[in-house]
Amino acid sequence: MSSWASSQIDKGVITNQAGYYTREAIYANLILKAKELGFEIVSYDQHKPTKLNTIDERETNAALTIKEKIFDKDPDSKKWDISVFWPRTTYLNGRPSRASLDRKKYSLDSNDCKNLYPCMVEVFKFNRTDEVPLDRVIISSKEEPKTVFLSQGNNIIVMSDSNGNLIRKITVQN
Repeated sequence: MSSWASSQIDKGVITNQAGYYTREAIYANLILKAKELGFEIVSYDQHKPTKLNTIDERETNAALTIKEKIFDKDPDSKKWDISVFWPRTTYLNGRPSRASLDRKKYSLDSNDCKNLYPCMVEVFKFNRTDEVPLDRVIISSKEEPKTVFLSQGNNIIVMSDSNGNLIRKITVQN
């Protein structure tokens, strides 16, 4: 992650240029949530020249980068060994409740897509063309109730048809 991407994250926005995995809405929001909780975000991938272009080399280089960026600078840093256990999944309008990341739910109206299905609904914070959405869902039919999750402040909700054409755009205050 470049210093430019880090400064964008410090401002509470992740753009498509920040990285490969951060283009996915929930992953991008996990990064923002971690930053909000006080974690330091450290990019560790693809910072060293490669010779063999193998998975082992990539993982070794990533580990060396983490060592250099964190442990060499602060030997008292804590190392976290994390095991992930997925909780029993409960669903809210067809979505795992854990996807909320403590954000407020907003139920979409069945008329929001104006009968143009499938319809993509994205939630943005800053209305930037290169911004990764805070949330994204696909609505396949009028009978399919959906919920998006909103952050604090203004949220720009954009509905698009399958060709990417704008159907509707609204701003919701949370």
